[in-house]
Amino acid sequence: MRKFVLLIFIAVSVSVKLFGAEFSISGTDAVGTESTIDTIFVVNGTQNGVLHFQMPESHDYNWYKYDIDGTSSLIKSETNVTETSVDLEDEKSIGYKLDISGNKSAWVWVFDYKRYQLLLDTIIVNGEVEDRCSYIQLNINMDVEPMEYDTIGQITMHDEVERLFELSYDSTYYNKGSGYVSEKVTRVIPEISDYTIESPLGDTQYSLTGDQFAKVFEAEPPVMVSELFKAIAIEIHLDATVRIRENATNENERGDPVEPDETKTLLKGSAPLNIEIINNASPAAFFYTWCLSNDREFEDCIIQTTDKDFRYTFKEKATYYLRVQVSNSSVTEDPEIGCTKEATYTIEVLESALDIPNIFTPNGDGKNDEFRVAYKSIIKFNASVYNIWGKLVYQWDDPATGWNGTIGGKPAAEGAYMYIIEATGDDMDDEGNRVMYYKKGTVNLIR
Repeated sequence: MRKFVLLIFIAVSVSVKLFGAEFSISGTDAVGTESTIDTIFVVNGTQNGVLHFQMPESHDYNWYKYDIDGTSSLIKSETNVTETSVDLEDEKSIGYKLDISGNKSAWVWVFDYKRYQLLLDTIIVNGEVEDRCSYIQLNINMDVEPMEYDTIGQITMHDEVERLFELSYDSTYYNKGSGYVSEKVTRVIPEISDYTIESPLGDTQYSLTGDQFAKVFEAEPPVMVSELFKAIAIEIHLDATVRIRENATNENERGDPVEPDETKTLLKGSAPLNIEIINNASPAAFFYTWCLSNDREFEDCIIQTTDKDFRYTFKEKATYYLRVQVSNSSVTEDPEIGCTKEATYTIEVLESALDIPNIFTPNGDGKNDEFRVAYKSIIKFNASVYNIWGKLVYQWDDPATGWNGTIGGKPAAEGAYMYIIEATGDDMDDEGNRVMYYKKGTVNLIR
């Protein structure tokens, strides 16, 4: 049975405290940490290395060395000293036991890093796993000799120092202002043959280097690099906009603000309702399918398009459902190979309405300066204004505009004027015909 110990890195001379005392190594670069046997050191060569132990008061000491099987032998004794030390044995791996007067003992294990084989062979990206659209697998081939040590005489139970490696790759993500961008990412992983990682949104290579000791000892660590992996994962960010008629301040329920909104899934307003949805899909996206339907289950499509973005003007009162599917493979290909994301919208086109005021005040105060109708979902419009003698003084065909109270560029006289307005709504009457409006009346001009 193996357990793993993660080392904390300290360069050059290393010291580790133990019940008020201190272990340290000098004469060679080392890293160390406390562990199940008090202390582990990994050194960059044993030559000139010295293992020290120091306590605040004087003690008697007996140094023993022991191997992975727990066999020990006395190597040094000292009496009535506060500090004691032994030269590091010229061994690949060896344990030290220090008996201290007062029935105290400490165990230390030292590994010579230079003698442990580390071979990084290949890293292969496996994109054929079951959930490949979310995760892929890195098949890592490496030969790493284990750093095993004895846990205080437990011959059948050895611990192992964990070897850590740096995995680097390009991570692609969506930025609202810049679109999809990539940046280099490095994560630390243990020695492992199969490593599961998120499926990338952009093409990338994976490189592995290590281990951590090579980095600390400033040795040139081995590196292995995968072939370029072509991204298959799909991500979509949709900016939906209701394009309102900005000058149509007299239009009731004319729609939502112009600013694109990725979170909005209900789009509504009066007809003609101009909808625009910008599709910000990840680089692997290749096929786009939009389905506009009266059925929320999308069994039939009123309109189907393969454009990247969706733009449409709705002229009829109804509730519509819009679905976009984005994929890296054609619908005619095997669906098991491709990755697809989809999003849906509900679009409400409101019923028509037309109201006409009976007074307006074109005095330049910015309030009620024009004779304008209040309308909703009007798709055809024509209005005429006549003076009291029946002479046409103004005519227009855009319900968003109106008469400013002038005739031939000069202010018209105060009083009553007759209007005739004909309009068509986007909705249907009981007989299935467009709702028609015919309005005739008078409006008073007051300055």
